[in-house]
Amino acid sequence: MYCGSVDYDFFEIFDIDLVQGRTFSRDFAADKQTAWIVNEEAVKAMGMKDPVGKKMFYKGEGTIIGVMKNYHYATLRDEIGPLVLNLEPENIRYVVLKVNPKNIADTKKRIEKIWNVYDPDQIFEAELFEDILEEAYFTESIISKFFNYAAYISLLISCLGLFGLTAYSVEQRLLAAESKLDSCSEVYPR
Repeated sequence: MYCGSVDYDFFEIFDIDLVQGRTFSRDFAADKQTAWIVNEEAVKAMGMKDPVGKKMFYKGEGTIIGVMKNYHYATLRDEIGPLVLNLEPENIRYVVLKVNPKNIADTKKRIEKIWNVYDPDQIFEAELFEDILEEAYFTESIISKFFNYAAYISLLISCLGLFGLTAYSVEQRLLAAESKLDSCSEVYPR
């Protein structure tokens, strides 16, 4: 079972739906110490029917406040496994922002300015989610391109084969017609 720490806005930012219960809320102080949100696979692994409100022991005792839909929290190559999330906003290693993709360069500069106001000693590094995904699935991208090119080449070879077969068939018909004409000219000389 994988355990992760998130903040209050995790479910909204990543657009993850809940099947039962609620997300972490600033209105419930106990969420920081004793609340857990699990995925459907975790519910299945624990053999629970209605998990919301039940106690759970994982890194201490807590209460399950929500069940989220399964999603790929690792790569798409990995099966979706049981996942448990707790609220630890001060233990987050990454800041994830949804931004308008129209002018990324200016947006990065504005975010860096704000970052340097709050934490000038920490180096600002920004990556686009698309770039991270592209890097993670680089091998699949290469394999996909290879198969696309192989498909184009096989299509070209097939077309050349059809052209050759058609040309051969036309030539055979012309030879047959010519031999019929030759045989007719022997019977009916000019």
